[in-house]
Amino acid sequence: MHGLDPDPATAPVVACIFTQYLCDKGLFAIASSSLTRQGIPGPAAYDRARNPHRDGRAWSKSAVKAILGNPRYTGRQV
Repeated sequence: MHGLDPDPATAPVVACIFTQYLCDKGLFAIASSSLTRQGIPGPAAYDRARNPHRDGRAWSKSAVKAILGNPRYTGRQV
C-alpha cells in the first residue's frame, strides 16, 4: 500500500462527506442539503476539461456514493 497526500482544496469536503455519512445522513441528504445548498462545487467543477457537459454546481447521490466507496479517499492506494 502507498499513502496518498490529501488535496488541500478538496480534503475538507471529503472529510465532511465521511463525517455526515458516519452520522447516519443518507446520500441524498449529503448531496442536496449539505453540499449543493451550501454552494460547494461538485466534482465536475474541479475538472472542467473532462466534464464539459456537467454544470459542476450540483452534487448527485452517485458522486457522494463514489467518494464513499473509493478507498483512495481514505488516504490509501492499493
